[in-house]
Amino acid sequence: MVDAVNAVNDAVRPILNRQKDYAVDWRKLTASEVLEHAGKGEDVPVEILKWAKDFSKLGDVPDDVTYDSAGGLASEDGVSEYLAEGAETTEDEAIDNAENTDVENTGENKADLYKQGEDMFAQSNNVISVSDNMSESSESHASKGEDIAAAAVKKADDVDTQTQQIRQEYDELVKKIKSTPDKVEPADLIRMGVLSDKLISIGTAAQNTLAQFDLQLQQIDAIFSQYDAVPPVVSQTGSQTVEVGSKLVADKPDEQQKIVTKAVENAGNDAAKAALQNVRMTKWRFIFDRNFRMGLQDIKVGGSALDSSVSSKEILEESKGRNAASEAEVADSIGRVEEATFVEGINTNINEDQTGDKQARGEKNNSIDNTQDNSNTGSTKNHTDLNGVKDSTVLTDSLEIQRRKEIRGEGSHNS
Repeated sequence: MVDAVNAVNDAVRPILNRQKDYAVDWRKLTASEVLEHAGKGEDVPVEILKWAKDFSKLGDVPDDVTYDSAGGLASEDGVSEYLAEGAETTEDEAIDNAENTDVENTGENKADLYKQGEDMFAQSNNVISVSDNMSESSESHASKGEDIAAAAVKKADDVDTQTQQIRQEYDELVKKIKSTPDKVEPADLIRMGVLSDKLISIGTAAQNTLAQFDLQLQQIDAIFSQYDAVPPVVSQTGSQTVEVGSKLVADKPDEQQKIVTKAVENAGNDAAKAALQNVRMTKWRFIFDRNFRMGLQDIKVGGSALDSSVSSKEILEESKGRNAASEAEVADSIGRVEEATFVEGINTNINEDQTGDKQARGEKNNSIDNTQDNSNTGSTKNHTDLNGVKDSTVLTDSLEIQRRKEIRGEGSHNS
């Protein structure tokens, strides 16, 4: 009888075990749970046992991932691809998704957002490169402007050196004409004309050079004006990238908005760090959810773009200030040459409407129409009758003017 019972038990046991196997939902077990069952000698389905062994060999992985949640895959990339296609979520994520369906209602599914994330990631990297290049160019042009200003100062110094003795003799003749006009000899007036010619020659050459310097600085200003459009574009691209990233890492609109707001508010002060502090980090999502990883990358690069927009704008404004100082030095040099040689600076204004800038540069004439040949080579006035002499007595005393005319054979020609 006992032998009969044992025989029955031996026959039934495999059947009972198979029923137990069917009772266990192996697909809902984690890798460690599967291996635990296998360690007890239970008959685990081959494919699930293989998954559990392979999955347990992965690096720092969460211990709550089941065969189903991993899609039966045992590689990080494979699992990430599976999750991106909509595998089951964690309990917390399921609750979040149940409470909020705005993302689905707008038609922005995760696949579309992932593609947007890739596009915005590339765009932000591109504008950051443009921004960095602009900053480098701004500083380079500002330095070039300072070199130009230094050359202008040197040119004015050279003119002072060249004209020192000429002006000394010239001024003495002017003083003689003003104080003792009856003792002025024809030779004095002739000598004065020679000195005037020299001064005008030196002054004209110098003002031509300074005009080129002035024009180069205005061209730098024009470049800076073009650069004004860059920081806003960089900022806008950065904020849009963070916005896409926020939708990839958070489902609730209020959480998304908080991430974007913090990034924008902290632009220039590590915007990405401020934004990421408002992202709920989970090891599970970081390892297996490619959307989450893409979102983090977007927030980081978008924040960097926001920072870059601020720094590039600051560098641009600083460069503008440096160039304005250079322009002031050139303007001062133009005034010094005019003072030394009586030759006025040349109008080089790119924008004729900027009359205030002309005054700031010390330009007293809007053009050089008073030049003898009407050419744009400096105000080389008709120095034959000494119109270049900036002395009211010499220029207005009718007797002196007439005497000069007679000496130069000009008769009664009006000066």
